[in-house]
Amino acid sequence: MDQKIGLYLQGGGAKGAFQVGALKALAEKGIDFDVIVGTSIGAINGMMIFYKGYHRLEELWLEMLKGHYDKDRKAPVLETREVVADIFKYLKGQRESGIEHFFVNYAPVENRHIRHEFRDLKSENDEKVQAYVRASSLLPNFYSWPDLELAGKTQQDIFRELIMAGSYDGYLLDGGLLNNRFLEPFLLTPVTTIYGIVFEHDFIVPDSIWEKYRPEQVIIIKPDFVFGENDSMLFSEENFKKWYAAGYQQAKITLENIIDSQC
Repeated sequence: MDQKIGLYLQGGGAKGAFQVGALKALAEKGIDFDVIVGTSIGAINGMMIFYKGYHRLEELWLEMLKGHYDKDRKAPVLETREVVADIFKYLKGQRESGIEHFFVNYAPVENRHIRHEFRDLKSENDEKVQAYVRASSLLPNFYSWPDLELAGKTQQDIFRELIMAGSYDGYLLDGGLLNNRFLEPFLLTPVTTIYGIVFEHDFIVPDSIWEKYRPEQVIIIKPDFVFGENDSMLFSEENFKKWYAAGYQQAKITLENIIDSQC
């Protein structure tokens, strides 16, 4: 099999800055990707790479953070359409020819039922790419939900009730709601090495991956700290710089450890 490199980008909102820093370290090592798999912010970061933004992710994020997007506290979803469209405008629609596949996942809701799906966007037109990246990052608007303490329920309880009430019928929601360890495409499209950039300090690679890959083929770059419960929503330049630096440093340490183990 030809040498092919896969990239997995987990979902996590503002924590995506950690991925940007890690990707900077990978770019400095000359590591390019043949297959990209992303969910939520991972799908957005993946779109940036898919459209020749690999070497200017920091610039693209800083531009994105300048945007002021109206968050309607009464709307059923936290809309990302404008964010995705603005990023696409900065990218100018030129695709990276070396990328063979770009998978994103999402969660369609129909007839009061939610399910998990994913799609390869390689052959989709630009409009469809934006639509599915938007879907992959489209979270339910928990700001519009009842007070959890007064309701005596968890977010999962309320979300389940809203699904059963039909409140989200017709939506394609964030794929990370159902699967935020989304590595299945690498079973369908084998690669030589998978680089995964994740936000869970205790991230566990699914058993199905170990049935197809050896440990040295799966390189997981993860934080050496635990993100806060609400960090996904804390988009700011200050947090970007902090988590970007953490991702860059952790990726460098991970790559150095690989080199040391091979000596």
